[in-house]
Amino acid sequence: MADSYPRALSGERLSRRLGSGRSILAIGLAVAPASLVVPLVGQPIPGLVAALAWAMVIFKVGFDGVVLMSFRQHVTPPRLLGRVNGTLRVMFSGALTLGAATAAFVGAHAGPRAATWVACAALALVWVPILRSPMRRQTLGADIGRPGGIDRFR
Repeated sequence: MADSYPRALSGERLSRRLGSGRSILAIGLAVAPASLVVPLVGQPIPGLVAALAWAMVIFKVGFDGVVLMSFRQHVTPPRLLGRVNGTLRVMFSGALTLGAATAAFVGAHAGPRAATWVACAALALVWVPILRSPMRRQTLGADIGRPGGIDRFR
């Protein structure tokens, strides 16, 4: 649990400075090469290289979770927040299921290294939907600390 504090602190600071969308893009672009390290390194993968690459990827996943949850809590009206969070939890669970099925299929037909390439490519490109969405320009207004919605974006 101690590793969640740096993600939370850096998520808040960076999203206040750059905005939610831009902070996710910045971290995504900075960490994307780390997800490609594991399949590029020869066999056996040196433990330190794999550990550092994995730590960066996990930092990014946690960072995104903190920033996106904060953003969602500030833009969603309080009466809809439970429905929005419940719907997203179902969607994320479905995405995990599809990812596991894809990994099993690719691993069975093309081998574990190919499955690793597919997973790492997906992690390296996860920032692309935000780049193409209006969220990349949105920042929370001065009332960032007020729960239950914001009045405007700046």
